[in-house]
Amino acid sequence: MAHRESVDVPPGARVPRPRARVEEGLDRPPSLGPYKLVSILGRGGMATVYRARDERLGREVAVKILLPHLRREAIALRRFLQEARAVAKLRHEGIVAIHDVSPEEAVEPYLVVELVAGGSLREALRRAVPMAPEVAGELAASVLEALDHAHGAGIIHRDIKPENVLIERRSQEGGAVRVKLADFGIAKVMGQATVTNTGELVGSPAYMAPEQLEGAASDARSDVFSVGVMLYECLTGRRPFEGEGAAQVIRRIIAGRFVPAEQVIPSVGARWSSIVSTSLAPAPADRYPSARAMLSAVRAELVRTPLPAELDLGAWLVNPSETNAAVALCLEPALLVAARAACGAGDPLGMASELNRLLALEPTHAEARALLVRSSRRMRLRRHTLVGLAALAFAVAAAIALRVVRRPLAPEPIARVEPVPALFVPQPPTPRAELSPAVAALVPSGAPEGSAPRALATAVRGVRTPRAYPMPGGPVAGQVPPPAGRMLIVGALSPPFGVLLRIDSGPAAPVAEGVTVPLAPGAHVLQFECRNDACIPHSVPVGAAESVPHVAVTLRVRSARLRILSAPDRRFQLLEQPAVELHLGEDAEVPMRGSRATVHLVDLATGKQTVTHLTAGLVTTVSPE
Repeated sequence: MAHRESVDVPPGARVPRPRARVEEGLDRPPSLGPYKLVSILGRGGMATVYRARDERLGREVAVKILLPHLRREAIALRRFLQEARAVAKLRHEGIVAIHDVSPEEAVEPYLVVELVAGGSLREALRRAVPMAPEVAGELAASVLEALDHAHGAGIIHRDIKPENVLIERRSQEGGAVRVKLADFGIAKVMGQATVTNTGELVGSPAYMAPEQLEGAASDARSDVFSVGVMLYECLTGRRPFEGEGAAQVIRRIIAGRFVPAEQVIPSVGARWSSIVSTSLAPAPADRYPSARAMLSAVRAELVRTPLPAELDLGAWLVNPSETNAAVALCLEPALLVAARAACGAGDPLGMASELNRLLALEPTHAEARALLVRSSRRMRLRRHTLVGLAALAFAVAAAIALRVVRRPLAPEPIARVEPVPALFVPQPPTPRAELSPAVAALVPSGAPEGSAPRALATAVRGVRTPRAYPMPGGPVAGQVPPPAGRMLIVGALSPPFGVLLRIDSGPAAPVAEGVTVPLAPGAHVLQFECRNDACIPHSVPVGAAESVPHVAVTLRVRSARLRILSAPDRRFQLLEQPAVELHLGEDAEVPMRGSRATVHLVDLATGKQTVTHLTAGLVTTVSPE
């Protein structure tokens, strides 16, 4: 596959020049028809752009001259002139206008376009930090407005990237910023054949949709994908699909493998991350169906969290860091209001989304932490309730099914059987068993001879071996139960499971709520504890005069300790208990409700979660990746 693209040249890198005649240094006549070339603005894969002056109208313009080595290629020439035809149909303030085009017989084909006083988005991203989502959303909305106009005229851009997004600062409007879309050189007019060769890849692969890379038909959703890549880069400072070479990048784009924006920078938030992820879906049917649909989603999010007019793209271009900090301060009350509204509407996921972004912006926000804790408790209660209802429904269904299965069948008629005369067969006399003296003493005197077996059965029932009661001190075979007045009744236990009882200095044995335990006469000390020493032991004295002791015990579960082995500047937080914050070299004390618990350790910088299992009373060491 032939591959031609306009590459991104990092600052300070050397730009390779073609072997053909070099005219980029203005070592050529400065005049070009009615235009006087002044300086070079930039160069791309097809043309060099000059700042020029229109001598007839007395205005400054930009002139794009086709590179010399491409003037002999018919396809390159047709593609160059296609931009003029495509953009000539468009009249939109967000699209760079075309003023003039060279005659067909011109030796040097050129286009004369509007001169934008400013730089490209690529230049802004190189020298600044990632944009606040609301600032990036404003920029994306401007690009989507221009694309919606182009799509309405039947033109697909097919090369959306930061180099083709120009940012103009208008001094006559108080320094207002305007975003303009440029370079429709490989645009496609819907319903017409493209001017690329079969198998030729034209554009920047890092920003191209999977269907473009595979040579399939492209439409408005292809431009939506490219806008999603550019918006992701504005939010995170990196592209969603990266690799060591173009081939690896293309494979990842086609597979749709990328890290969600909110996991790269948690302050992006789930809502903005969802907008980006939808636009980056590998299948066109899963993306926004048009630029207008994506524009509606972006505008809805901008309206939901409005910002002062001063905190716009222009302010970010002047001072990116301070603008991002000011945006964060303005967003905090709006996100808190949205979280409360979601809580009142019974939307725990929506509330968690707002609180997660708020805590990413301000990790020490007390009210956000409290709301998140309450939300976690409600979600757990709701989950337990649903599980209980499901179990109840299953039990009812099982009982009904069992009753149907056990329903008696209709009795079958019994065949009549004729009686058979009985035969009398004389039996030899059974010898009389001799009773032992101990058993014979149990037979009442004067009892008839045939009543001995019945009397024996009654006597044996009366002298049955006593039942061995389980004692906390251990079962004793054949032990006779203590008097009925010395039974210990175990009442409510907390925790309800895994509790052991030790009487005096004897061994510990498991107990549960509602059981009775026999006590020997005298005073005792009852010690309640948990398995694996998960609770702090609790002792209860029982006096000798208490006939029926009744005890209810609440044991305090020991806290677990969590130790982090990571870089000193990394900060972590427990998703289930946001109030617990962890740092390197510190053992965080985690309250426990039972002997074991599973928690999620969240890296506050990346949002990555690590599942950790804690044990009450023990130290757990974790080394997050």
